[in-house]
Amino acid sequence: MCWKPRRGTTARRRRASTRPSAEGRSTRTRTSTWAASTRRTRARTSRPCARAWPPTRPCCTTSPTTRRPATRARPCCACSASSAVPWSIWPASRRATRSGPRPWPSAARITRGGASARRPTGRRSGCSGDRTSRKGTSSPSCPRWQPTAGRIWRYACWGRLYEGEKRLDEARAVLEEAARARPIAVEVLLDLARVAHKGRDYRGALGYLAHARDLKAGDARIHFFFGMVCVDLDLGVEAYNSLKEAVRLEPDNAAFNYALGATALHRRFPGEAIPYFRKYSELKPEDPRGSMGVGIAAYKSGDFATARAELAKAAAHGETAAGAYYFLARMARDENDLEEALRLARKAIEAKPDYSDPYVELGLLHLRKRELDKAEQALRRCLELDPDNYLGNFHLLMLYERTKDPRQDAQAQRFEEIKRRHEQKAEEFLRLIEVRPY
Repeated sequence: MCWKPRRGTTARRRRASTRPSAEGRSTRTRTSTWAASTRRTRARTSRPCARAWPPTRPCCTTSPTTRRPATRARPCCACSASSAVPWSIWPASRRATRSGPRPWPSAARITRGGASARRPTGRRSGCSGDRTSRKGTSSPSCPRWQPTAGRIWRYACWGRLYEGEKRLDEARAVLEEAARARPIAVEVLLDLARVAHKGRDYRGALGYLAHARDLKAGDARIHFFFGMVCVDLDLGVEAYNSLKEAVRLEPDNAAFNYALGATALHRRFPGEAIPYFRKYSELKPEDPRGSMGVGIAAYKSGDFATARAELAKAAAHGETAAGAYYFLARMARDENDLEEALRLARKAIEAKPDYSDPYVELGLLHLRKRELDKAEQALRRCLELDPDNYLGNFHLLMLYERTKDPRQDAQAQRFEEIKRRHEQKAEEFLRLIEVRPY
């Protein structure tokens, strides 16, 4: 183990100690006394440097009572001079932590090239400063350029602490420094993707996840996270493929099955979602969302018998009652049972008054019964809750055209704008992308 050399006499004092004079003898006495005191103090207080903990290379010592950054301490080699970790997150002693924990480092000091980073000189023995000066030598590599496992783990801990404090920029900077290690840790990439996703940098999150997926293709968590980020970006095909791979790797994961079923509902054949929602219901029988998903997929596939049975189960629970009554009302309207459809639509509104879709259904039913005032009132209420509701704007335009309302032109322009955005979103949902993580 390479320990920091003791602070002995300097060359000037050694020369002075060899002079055969009284002044030299007194200098020699003072120097030896000072050196002995220093050795006793260092024997009591020295320990391996915390910046490389676990001490795989205890190349220097620091006093446990010091509260100065390690970059200001007297280095024993070039790597300690260029250390980017100014503080230790482990307490050195009771005396050091009596007044509370040590502060966290700032992201500027941790990131490579910060204001406090100093270039290694390689002048001290035991470690060379850069890669080129180590050619042909047997000295170990400097942790500044090849971080140890302990240092990577410490960066990851700092990043998670910053993330918990909602300091996302600093968390990302620290985790980026941890990601410089080779081989790169997949967990660090997942942390980076999570921080980027919280910061709404969805494309950056996809880059981290694509890199992690290349390194560990058999990890279902990565495919699931990638698929959910694709959903945020309206990339339906990519989301479906990633979630399907996640379900293939972990078929008994309830969250994976539900996410894949919800994504499959928006595809050309919604019946693909039924097996995944059924699997979710088997894994979580107490959750009514499984029955709700099966009922919606069966309704969109034209299987009204299955849809009615499953939606009736979902209507018995408060959290899914509004959606279940809404689709039951649509089913009754498709079967030309307008009175039953009106009753179910009103029950959906009672279950959740701020749900806009039942107002569309209610307005359409009043429109079919030629109750134009009630129809306009229901459609207006829908657009108050959701101004960009596609069906609400469409049926209101139909009502204005039927009644020759002067607001027809303005509503037509409004509907064309919403229709264009709707078509653009549908095209993006079918778009494929290429993610280059490197």
